[in-house]
Parts: sequence; C-alpha cells; structure tokens
Amino acid sequence: MIRRFLPKGTKQTTASAVAKIETWMNQYPRKMFKYQTPLQMYRGG
Repeated sequence: MIRRFLPKGTKQTTASAVAKIETWMNQYPRKMFKYQTPLQMYRGG
C-alpha cells in the first residue's frame, strides 16, 4: 500500500511524509477486518 504514495525508486522521503502515510494506512478500513480499521482492530474493536 505504501507504493501508492512512494513509488519505487523514490530517493528521499521526509519523516513527516512517512508519518502521514502511516496514519492513513492505520485509518483505512479493510475488508479482511470486516471494514474496521487496523487501529480499531489493535484496540480490540
């Protein structure tokens, strides 16, 4: 999923850009979790 934001061959990435991507990934609902987010699953949702 990270390749949506950082294509292969990207040379430099800031820490804030990576943090934004991590936040998006943890808030994205997944079918495999019955449309809950990974963060909700981690918290016991």
